[in-house]
Amino acid sequence: MTEQYSDVMERVPKICLYGEFGKAKTVTAAMYSSNSVIYATDSGWTSLDNHSLKAAIRPYQGVSQLRDVKFEQEPFDTFILDTVNEMTEEYLDMLMDNATWGGKFRESLVVGSGAPKEVKTELQGMDNPAPADYHVIRNKFRPILRRFIKAPVAVFFIVHENAPIAGLSKDMTKKPQLSDKVYKVIAQDCHVIGRCTGSIKMGFKIDVEGNDLIAAKSRISTIKGKMSPEDFIQALQKWSTR
Repeated sequence: MTEQYSDVMERVPKICLYGEFGKAKTVTAAMYSSNSVIYATDSGWTSLDNHSLKAAIRPYQGVSQLRDVKFEQEPFDTFILDTVNEMTEEYLDMLMDNATWGGKFRESLVVGSGAPKEVKTELQGMDNPAPADYHVIRNKFRPILRRFIKAPVAVFFIVHENAPIAGLSKDMTKKPQLSDKVYKVIAQDCHVIGRCTGSIKMGFKIDVEGNDLIAAKSRISTIKGKMSPEDFIQALQKWSTR
C-alpha cells in the first residue's frame, strides 16, 4: 500500500543540524521531545546523559531499516537520524567491499616502486570510488530522505560539517557533509538548516542566518540569527503543531 503523506507538513518540523564533532547537535535535537528515537551510527547519543535527556536508541543497521519504518505504528513523535553522512559513507564502504561494476569504473591506486614493503602491504588493493558508486548512494538515500521529510512526525537530520581546505577545495562553503544530490533534498525541503558552533565553556549557538560561506536557512520567522539551543528549541516547539 502506498503511503499517503502531505507533500508539505507545514507545522511538523523537519530540521537539519550540522557542525563539527561535539557541537551539541544531538543534544539539541533530543531537547525537542521526550518521545524521541535516535537512529545512531555512533555513540554520540551518550552525551544526552550529561543533560538529563532521554531518547530511545536504535543502532543504525542499514538503508532498509529506514525504508521499513511504519510511522503510524511507531510510539515516537520525533525521529533523529544521527548522522546522515555516516549512513551514506557506510553504504559507500559496503559497495567498495562487496560490489563490482560491469566495466572498469574504479581506478586502482598505484603505489610508488620505492615505497617500503609495509606501506605497499597497507595500500595493496586500494580502489578509488567511481561515479557509479555515488550514483547508487544518491538513488538509495534521496527516496529515504524524502520519505522522512513527508512523514507526519518531527525529523532531525544530524550531519557533520564539511572541512574545505584553502587552496584545494573548489567550494569553500561550510555546509553539511553530503553529496550535492543528497544535500539538495534537505536544502529544498527542511524548514531549518542550522550550523552548530561554540563550546561548553563559551556556550553553544545555532546559526540559521548564514552567509556566502556558511550554509544556513530558516523558514520559521521566530527562528533567526544565532540562537542558543534552548531558545531555538523553545521557538520550534511554539511554532510546531506537535
